[in-house]
Amino acid sequence: MNPTPTSSRTAFALAVIENGTHNPHIQALLEAVEERTTDVLPLQTVCAMIKIISSAVVNQAQMDRVLVKDSRTQEIISLPLDAFEREIKALTRLGTHMKFSIPLIDWLEQRLDTLARRMGQQTRHGDMQKLWDRLDTGGRIGYLRSVNTMQMSCFSDPNMTFAPSDIICRELPDRIHGLFGFNGYVLAADSTPQISINPRHLQTATCADMTGIMVHEGLHSILRQLGRLHHFGLIPDDHPFIEDAALMATRLQTGAYLPAYLGKAYYADAEERLCFRHTRFDKLYCAQSRNRAVPPLIGHRPEVY
Repeated sequence: MNPTPTSSRTAFALAVIENGTHNPHIQALLEAVEERTTDVLPLQTVCAMIKIISSAVVNQAQMDRVLVKDSRTQEIISLPLDAFEREIKALTRLGTHMKFSIPLIDWLEQRLDTLARRMGQQTRHGDMQKLWDRLDTGGRIGYLRSVNTMQMSCFSDPNMTFAPSDIICRELPDRIHGLFGFNGYVLAADSTPQISINPRHLQTATCADMTGIMVHEGLHSILRQLGRLHHFGLIPDDHPFIEDAALMATRLQTGAYLPAYLGKAYYADAEERLCFRHTRFDKLYCAQSRNRAVPPLIGHRPEVY
């Protein structure tokens, strides 16, 4: 007989217990977030609440024996979202509290345009797909490495340098095609960026699909490296992205992310929303595949794209 999931109220109670025996302050915050009576929370509090609630959901799902993990990687695939509707709503609301600045968003889109333009000058997508079809695994990883290196170059300037990632193949859950992280503790000075690619997807995806994945994970890398720059005091206090960098540094310190298995909450995650702007790059890339001349992208943004 399948175990009956505990009510979602238990997960909230578990969150309180895990972070101080029936801590009334945390209980009050949980209820304020849930009841939408708290519109402004300090960033550190938002990150702490995300971590508390998401951890409690995973722990409760595991105790109820309804947490699904990939049999090969043991990474979480899913949990019964309906059983945690209360928590998912709270996490979604917390996710919307974190916002990046307009200057950072504009900068990111402009640099994506620059990346697309540089790639268009090298090989059109139609030609690249023919080359991709002939590449073995090592050749495809080499191509993805070149995309990532070019992306980091497009986003770097004299004030901020972003390091390329080591590209590795490793088993990931089937629905996860790529994953960004560091090869050690994120805030250790000697840890370096790393992008993992699902080897099964590498064999079956189109060149455009894999390039889009690489650009998406590259955006994660840029944002998290921005947080590292702030953590190590390498961004001036008057830099236009200083608040964005501080936001990312806090996220790195707390590990306050909203992974895909949290459903709607995942799409409310500030970082994830920003990284999905890689689809703007995809549209430019698809336009190149039709062998159309790529219009100048400086100074205007044609509606067709």
